[in-house]
Amino acid sequence: MPASAAAIPLALLISFGAADAQSTVEEWWPEIDAYRTDASGTFRLFAMAASARSADAAERQYKIGMHLDYLRLPWGVVRTGYRYMGSSSDEKSREQRVLFEATLPKTRGRLRFRNRTRLELRWISGEPSQRLRERVRLEGETTARGRHLTPYAMDEVFYDSRYHSISRNRFYVGAELSVGAHSTFDLAYCREEDRFSTIRKVNALVPKLAIRY
Repeated sequence: MPASAAAIPLALLISFGAADAQSTVEEWWPEIDAYRTDASGTFRLFAMAASARSADAAERQYKIGMHLDYLRLPWGVVRTGYRYMGSSSDEKSREQRVLFEATLPKTRGRLRFRNRTRLELRWISGEPSQRLRERVRLEGETTARGRHLTPYAMDEVFYDSRYHSISRNRFYVGAELSVGAHSTFDLAYCREEDRFSTIRKVNALVPKLAIRY
């Protein structure tokens, strides 16, 4: 076989490998959460702030949100909230989002299963769309050196009305650790795969501090 002919499949293999590398990015998504429950234990305010670059964002975005939880249902917790996402330099990536979600079942124990369903009404650069997110989570609870440790794994799929299809999947594995009477630190690895973005895969480290009162 001539050298030039032999070089063709080798060049194709190298180019495919480079394309796959370019379609995968390494990220970190820091977040801070604050919860405030009323004296009756009926309502809870939840505020959050985060920074991330997901598969469909041109650059890193900041995200802020305010939510209200209703805690008195026998089967779970419901939430409504508003979130704003944007970038200091890219107006096209700005998004407003109203969300409604339910998490169940409301169970206790060392091994727990949770299912969360979230509906998002989105306005991306003023264009309306909707997204339905379904997440399942398996978690366990133990004690390490006097602190509560909760390892978990969860998987989430996204249905996006812009594509009339499931557009994204996120898989997490991580653990929450109590760091005080009112605080927990959560560290997780996330693998995100997106069907309709130029960045098809994201590997993200997700540190999160939660404060509860």
